[in-house]
Amino acid sequence: MASGGSSYTADEVKAEVRQTIRQLSEMTRTEQSFDQFCQEVLSRVVQLTGAHGALLWQINGGGTPTVTHKAAGRLAETIAPNAQQHSNLVLEVINNEKSMSLPSHSLPSDDENEGETGQTAYLMLFSPVLDRQKNCCGSIELLQRNDISASAQEGYLRFLAQIAQLFPRWHEHQDLARLTVDASTWNNKIEYITEVHKSLDSKETCFAIANEARRLLKSDRASVARWNGSKCKVTAISSQDRFDNRANVVRKLGYVATSSVSADTPFWVIGDTEGIAPEVADQINDYLDESHCRTLAVLPLIKRPPDTPDLEMDKRKKDKPEKLGALIIEFFDADVKEDQVHDLSQMAVSQAVLALDNSRQYSEVFMLPLWRQLGQLRKFLFRDHQAKTMTGLAAFGILLLALIFYQAPLKMKVDGVMQPEIRRNLFAQTDGIIKTIYVAENEAVETGQLLVEMRNYDLEMEISDTLSAIDSIKPELETINARLSSGIFKDQEESARLGGESDKLTNQLRYYEEKLATLAKKSEKLKVVAPVDGIITTWEPKRRLADLPRSMNQLVLSIADTNSQWQIELRIPQNKIGYVTSAMTENNGEPLPVEFVLGTNASSRAQGTLIRVANRAEMSDAGVPEFRAIVNIDTEDSNINVRDLRPGAGVTAKIICGREPMGFVWFYQVIDYLRTKVFF
Repeated sequence: MASGGSSYTADEVKAEVRQTIRQLSEMTRTEQSFDQFCQEVLSRVVQLTGAHGALLWQINGGGTPTVTHKAAGRLAETIAPNAQQHSNLVLEVINNEKSMSLPSHSLPSDDENEGETGQTAYLMLFSPVLDRQKNCCGSIELLQRNDISASAQEGYLRFLAQIAQLFPRWHEHQDLARLTVDASTWNNKIEYITEVHKSLDSKETCFAIANEARRLLKSDRASVARWNGSKCKVTAISSQDRFDNRANVVRKLGYVATSSVSADTPFWVIGDTEGIAPEVADQINDYLDESHCRTLAVLPLIKRPPDTPDLEMDKRKKDKPEKLGALIIEFFDADVKEDQVHDLSQMAVSQAVLALDNSRQYSEVFMLPLWRQLGQLRKFLFRDHQAKTMTGLAAFGILLLALIFYQAPLKMKVDGVMQPEIRRNLFAQTDGIIKTIYVAENEAVETGQLLVEMRNYDLEMEISDTLSAIDSIKPELETINARLSSGIFKDQEESARLGGESDKLTNQLRYYEEKLATLAKKSEKLKVVAPVDGIITTWEPKRRLADLPRSMNQLVLSIADTNSQWQIELRIPQNKIGYVTSAMTENNGEPLPVEFVLGTNASSRAQGTLIRVANRAEMSDAGVPEFRAIVNIDTEDSNINVRDLRPGAGVTAKIICGREPMGFVWFYQVIDYLRTKVFF
């Protein structure tokens, strides 16, 4: 085929063509660049066909075909890359996406290459070249002699069509290879992310970051240093389960990491430390001398707050960056520039920051070991439906046994008031109006001390009338008695009359004197005196009682001796008195213990003893029968503050009535209701 003569048979030519196409097809799967591949293809085509040359036209950015590759032949060299007439012809082939052949004289005579090619006639064979998306992007051109037959031209066009198919195949193989590399890289990234986020334990996370970063970046060694608030401490080194933190190389690596994190500056050192502060450069050089690595990268791991746009600036205090540590990458035998692994290193740093921050927050959980144990217990008890059922039945059984067999104190909760044992309520002994009050609230008084004076105008008028009657009777009686004493009478009848008048007046005088004595006693009852020593507990008596009328048996003042024994007056409902009396009987009449809380200070609990319970019920204000009871309290109890004791203050008490099964203690009121309302 190369000679066009009879030295090769048709079968041999076909075999050679097939072999060439097969070899070129295999070349599409090699690592050669596109320029190398194009040059090799065009050279083999020229060598196989014996053509004057071969060209590859490709569409440039302006949409105009341009010669990008040439192979052999004087004619190929004479065609300029941007030959206008030739380019228009190629553009027609590209637009029609159809192979074609044209003689060289079909080109216009004003072609820019005519001076060099006009004396040589040749045949131009074109075949469109497609890209991977099956779009025509160029054309391959073969410059052949012009004396070949029409059938030979068809054969050449079919051959060029097969050669043109190699270019999209090369692109497909290159894209596949690139995708394979990208897939491998993405697999490494995914594995890195998976491993570093697998555990929330800080130490395990550090070792995962070190080991996976070494594999991801294909470095010789990777290390992680944790920031403890003032410096960095190397926590994990790839491929090393244990290491000595006191070793020189580890300590010096910690110094370098501390400098990087403190300055919030990454270090990427290849051989020299130019551009780094002298103090830090000395530390890096010391470490490089100790570790003998050629490339050292120290990347700070810092959690930064999210950026806030200016229009949404928060006036509150902004979050500050949190220092977590540093990722150290080392290459012992290679000079690796930062831009070679920039994307991978940034991804490794960002994921390491997230993983370390999550592990830090997890490790700061209060009582973490306890919660983990409880979580394991919960997982064991509630792992599936059967386990949940068995756990529920076991819990119910334990609760039922506790309700039946566990003895708990039975406490009757009742309300009462606090009162001193010695106290008196002073009532009006007769009707009157309070005129003079001699005492004030909280004033100490003594027995017999005058407290209040009342005035009864009717009584005063009656006393005045009685005195007037006495004063009128006495002179008349004295006159009659004087005449009787003289013995001078007109007759016996006058003597008898005077004696009768004397007796009458004497009886009247005796009546009025007795009445005056009775009125005097009633007048004394208008004075209220203290029956006992104590203090006045009535609120502002001078303001509230002045000129206040009071009927007999109405309350005037109250006195209490706060230094005497304090007691609690309880009112026990009838549905609880049975438990109280039964407990007293079982206790052989001994006082029952009582717990109580003062209404004036509910924060302290105190103890007392139930000493007496009334045998007769009294009706409450709500019309419910209640039994009075007295509880003595010990003011020496450390839980009782005497200042909190106020006469009449409310008290909530619990009378301890022995021990009963816990179920009965919890539900005794329900049991009583069922006994009285349902089963009776």
